[in-house]
Amino acid sequence: MKFFHAKSPWLFVVPEVSLFKKKLYPLKYDPQRIIKKATKKLSKCCKAFFNGQIPDFVELKVKIGDMVPEVLNIIQTKDIDLVIIKECKKIKCLLSNP
Repeated sequence: MKFFHAKSPWLFVVPEVSLFKKKLYPLKYDPQRIIKKATKKLSKCCKAFFNGQIPDFVELKVKIGDMVPEVLNIIQTKDIDLVIIKECKKIKCLLSNP
């Protein structure tokens, strides 16, 4: 497999938790804990894709929030030519509503 060495940001957006859940289970929904857990998952996925190690050109990012605004934000702040989204059902629903 041949890779081009342009920067490749991998973004994992964790959905925002309701204020009710944050108050009810403060330790479970601690933002630092959530980001750490999501980073571990993203790292594992990336390592599996690249045969055990994360190349230098891959940038791992974890955000808490809504997926669409976060993806649009990263597109606007970086020079990105291609976006691949695994969660396609959610995107189709958001884009098809007028």
